[in-house]
Amino acid sequence: MVAMIINGLGFTGTPLYMTPQYFEDKPIAQLLGKDIEAKSINDIALGRTLDKIYEYGVSDLFSKIASNAVKTLGISSKIGHLDSTAFATHIEKEKDTGDGTIEIRKGHSKDYRPDLNQIALNMIVENRANLPIYLQVSSGNQSDKVKFTEIIQAQVDNLKNYYGIEYIVVDSALYTKDNIEKLEEEEIFWITRVPNSRTIVKDIISTIELNQLEVIDDKYSYLEIGSNYNDVNQRWIIVHNKEIEYVKNKGTIKKFDINSKKDLKAKIRYEKQKFACEIDAIKALEDLKKKLTISDVEGFKLVEHKRYSTRGKPKKDAIKDVTEYTVLVNMTSNLSKFHEEKKRNGIFILATNELENKSLKPQEILNEYKNQQKVERGFRFLKDPKFHADSIFLKKPERIASLLMIMTLSLLVYSALEHKVRKNMKKNNLTFPNQKGKPISNPTMTDIHHPSKLKLI
Repeated sequence: MVAMIINGLGFTGTPLYMTPQYFEDKPIAQLLGKDIEAKSINDIALGRTLDKIYEYGVSDLFSKIASNAVKTLGISSKIGHLDSTAFATHIEKEKDTGDGTIEIRKGHSKDYRPDLNQIALNMIVENRANLPIYLQVSSGNQSDKVKFTEIIQAQVDNLKNYYGIEYIVVDSALYTKDNIEKLEEEEIFWITRVPNSRTIVKDIISTIELNQLEVIDDKYSYLEIGSNYNDVNQRWIIVHNKEIEYVKNKGTIKKFDINSKKDLKAKIRYEKQKFACEIDAIKALEDLKKKLTISDVEGFKLVEHKRYSTRGKPKKDAIKDVTEYTVLVNMTSNLSKFHEEKKRNGIFILATNELENKSLKPQEILNEYKNQQKVERGFRFLKDPKFHADSIFLKKPERIASLLMIMTLSLLVYSALEHKVRKNMKKNNLTFPNQKGKPISNPTMTDIHHPSKLKLI
């Protein structure tokens, strides 16, 4: 395990299956112990290790190591961040472990690879040193809406007793009626985002005025309200982000322009049509109204056309005996839809069941939800091409699950090293040059390990 963790820290560029080659020129006695040779760390030994890890219990073993790491580092966190990701696997056929716990299945692909089977990794990260403190490997077709609640319910005692976690931060997948009701019975606070698709969110945003919000800084402002949504008492923080609004507004304007052109083309096609009677013309007009996206039909005018019933050149005494109709449409853009969408841009609602403002202020709720990116940063580490594990080629689901634990242990070691370096630099008032040569006090381990900067350590 130690050999795979060292090789998997992301600095070597050597695939895990080439561990023997990686250790050929390394001080194995100091790193792994006496009487160990590089050739002994072969595919058979690594595979046997992965099997033993699965037999022991992937989540149980990781939790014991993580709790010891937190204790050793003296880290005390009251907030944890829960999220999930998926790893593609090149197993051709869908498989399960045989014990009903993990299945290699197709599901929603967060890596945009719906053609591949996958396996899911759920992870909780504490917010002080970004250490992963819990992992669970799940089936590739898991539903976050269901799985997140199950994890919180199963781990609430461990989170509180071993890590001192009082608040769990989760994305909007947590916010369903069933989940909120289930978590009401648990003695842990949650922070999440209310999905913008909720009718109540749309109603609130449509009535809110930006001058009602309290300014936090140049970027954010907020308004706190009480809510009893789903019969659970909550605090809702209405947040406005100027930067997101600016970016989304450009997209909204572009979409409005595209839809306006589509509506205009639909109108032109309709006006070119000829109808045998007024009823057919009106019926087709109703179909046109359904196709319009951001335009409204304010009025129309029927135009009567006469033509000869026979083809070719008409006789002198021929009469135009066939009547046809076209329609001239008065169409206007529905600017209210445009302004309504622009108003929704940059506004979102955060929710928590912590009702005491003194215990958790609105600014803290916003900051901790923004810190959800700490889990995503960990996922980026695990999916770094240096790992050679973003697409897993192992054939047994059990070994894939164990390998994901080894990878997450590498993330734990990486985060622990980074935490200690930053802590000591801050304590001794030291700085380190970043990529642009600017002195910083919070370098990443990748920055520190860069060959050109090794001499600075």
